[in-house]
Amino acid sequence: MYLKSFGKVLFVLVAFYLFMVSLAKANVPYIPLKLSLFPPVTFLPNATVNGIDLGVLSTQSKEVNGVQISTIYSYTHGQLNGLQISGISGNNNSFYGWQISGILNFTGNSAGLQLSIINTSKNFIGTQLAGAVNQSDNIIGLQLSGLMNTAKNVKVGQLSGIANIAE
Repeated sequence: MYLKSFGKVLFVLVAFYLFMVSLAKANVPYIPLKLSLFPPVTFLPNATVNGIDLGVLSTQSKEVNGVQISTIYSYTHGQLNGLQISGISGNNNSFYGWQISGILNFTGNSAGLQLSIINTSKNFIGTQLAGAVNQSDNIIGLQLSGLMNTAKNVKVGQLSGIANIAE
């Protein structure tokens, strides 16, 4: 009974592996599903993902339009449109959507929601919600944190348990 089930699972995994290898050799510009153990153990590290980018430990992609999920670290070299969920840290050049992690979110120019213990961004439109600290050079929106918010330019507001700093 278990041997038959194992055989079916093994068959599906081998078929998926061969499919991904064929995509890599064909130089496909985007893929609907990407699986990674951790970089560099991944299929098509420089492809654009239009769908789901799933990292067992961590994942990195050129761009993601959809969902990027990992247990430790998620990274997008370019833009992420959708949802990024990371156990420890999420990082991307820019995103439009939601970025959620257990400890640290880092992004460049972005819009949407950042949710973590520490959030940092260059230019942000939306809401930064942190257990400890939010930091942004420029924010149009709201910074909410347990300890401190800091930004050079703030339009809308800041609310924290200890300090709000704006130039």
